[in-house]
Amino acid sequence: EGWDERPFIDDPEDKMPEGADVAEIPDPSYKQPEGWDPEQDGDWEAPLMANPKYIPNWKAKQIPNPGYQGQFKPPRIPN
Repeated sequence: EGWDERPFIDDPEDKMPEGADVAEIPDPSYKQPEGWDPEQDGDWEAPLMANPKYIPNWKAKQIPNPGYQGQFKPPRIPN
C-alpha cells in the first residue's frame, strides 16, 4: 500500500459510547401536555437538557501501528 509513517493509530476496537456524540437531548421529565393538537398547535417538542453521556472531543485510544516501518529514508545511490 505504501509507507506508513504513523507510529500510532486509532484502535479499531475502541468505539464511542452510545449516545455520547449528542450534547443536548430532550428532557424525559417533560410529557406532551394533555389536549395538545398537532394540527392546531404544531409538533410538540420537549425542552432540551444537557446529555450526561456526552463526551466532547472524543478520540479513539491510540495503539502502536503494526505497519509502522519508521521514518522513510531514501536509499543513497552514487551519482
